[in-house]
Amino acid sequence: MENYVIDILKELRPEKIDVKKFRNENEFLIVREKTKKILILNRTAREIYNSCRGSTVDKIISIMCMKYPNISKEKISIDTVMCLRDLERRELIALR
Repeated sequence: MENYVIDILKELRPEKIDVKKFRNENEFLIVREKTKKILILNRTAREIYNSCRGSTVDKIISIMCMKYPNISKEKISIDTVMCLRDLERRELIALR
């Protein structure tokens, strides 16, 4: 993914769409009522999803960089944007 895509998206604010959430110690499940589809998020995707509380994409990337200091900012930026776009495609968030 090119850096200009990240630059374009970095000021957007992901907003959660109304879903049902279920959690146990190992899994985080989201059920989209409209489609009745179940999505299981891994730990990193859950951290990104939970950061969608009014923060910009750029701020979410910064949060992830603080949580994972041994990973390059470029890698975290790419992975975070890819995760957010996947969550948007699955209608779990809206990038605005």
